[in-house]
Amino acid sequence: MRLAAGADAKKVAAEAGARSFEIPEYAPTFVILKSAEPGDSLSKLDAVRTLDSVTSAKPLLSQQKNKRFIHLRASTTRASNP
Repeated sequence: MRLAAGADAKKVAAEAGARSFEIPEYAPTFVILKSAEPGDSLSKLDAVRTLDSVTSAKPLLSQQKNKRFIHLRASTTRASNP
């Protein structure tokens, strides 16, 4: 969501019932709310839009995570024949 000038992101997140929030480094006037339950972003959307500190709000239904690569070292064990 986009906040009005001077709005307190922590206060808005609490009013919206969010479990946590994030302010993207690349967009300091925007806030991403993290919901406690799946579907909360849709069910609480209308209420969030009515907050005075919010100028616009849209649901973020998915978020791409950084891929993590795990390097596995292959080990071989040879069975000995007597």
